[in-house]
Amino acid sequence: MSETLRLFIGLDATALARPLQLLQQGWGAIGKPVAAENFHLTVHFLGSVDAGCLPALQQLIGQCQQQHAWRSSSLTLDQAGAFPRARVAWIGPSQLPMPLQQLEQDLRRALTAAGWTLEPRPFRPHITLFRALARDWTAPTAITPLSLTLDTLHLYESRSSPHGVRYLPLASWSLL
Repeated sequence: MSETLRLFIGLDATALARPLQLLQQGWGAIGKPVAAENFHLTVHFLGSVDAGCLPALQQLIGQCQQQHAWRSSSLTLDQAGAFPRARVAWIGPSQLPMPLQQLEQDLRRALTAAGWTLEPRPFRPHITLFRALARDWTAPTAITPLSLTLDTLHLYESRSSPHGVRYLPLASWSLL
């Protein structure tokens, strides 16, 4: 029986660890804070994947990435919100830069054509700051904007252990 891995494609946000942690502290004990080493922005969640599929998946992502090398792009994180059903609080952009929107759409097309089943929800980029969110929490209406450089795309494994969940990059592709 082959090993299965819980995978997603995303962008690393650990470069913003300090300001994101300050934001978490400012919001108080509203839920379980996400660890700084897990800050990321998910582009596509793939779920449980047979480890034997990794080479083909990496090749597919690499082919998409080659079409999306840009000189530089950043994402302005300027709004806060919550997904009440998922009970998470997040920070995200009010405006989606075209390079990121195009990358997400092209990955969606390529993955779907290759037989992957993706979540049907529209792409809503965000960085989760809290899980197990208090049900009565209301997002702040104004936050100090942060800028996330979009420089590397990663294939992550979500690995659970007795010490919690860690997001480990299995493969990376430069977007610059």
